[in-house]
Amino acid sequence: ENVVFRNMEIYREYGRPILVNVYRPDAADCTVDVLFENIQIGKGKGAVDMKFDAKNQANAITATLKQVSVGSTLLTGGNVAEHAEILGGAVVNIP
Repeated sequence: ENVVFRNMEIYREYGRPILVNVYRPDAADCTVDVLFENIQIGKGKGAVDMKFDAKNQANAITATLKQVSVGSTLLTGGNVAEHAEILGGAVVNIP
């Protein structure tokens, strides 16, 4: 709860540099609240840059992305779906 990643540069990525996941599909009432702020991700070989997966609607992942860029693209509400899988009870906010 209340996890913050701030002021990071990820130069090379070969998978998902941002991954928030509830690993057990049978888990319930798991709440995750995480902030990613001022993060620069270099465009690598991965097809999807981020994944947020709560596994089911009984869990809640809330991720806030403030000033997060992939390559030269600043993420917005309009383009986040191009760079992220958002599944289960996950919500991604971009202020």
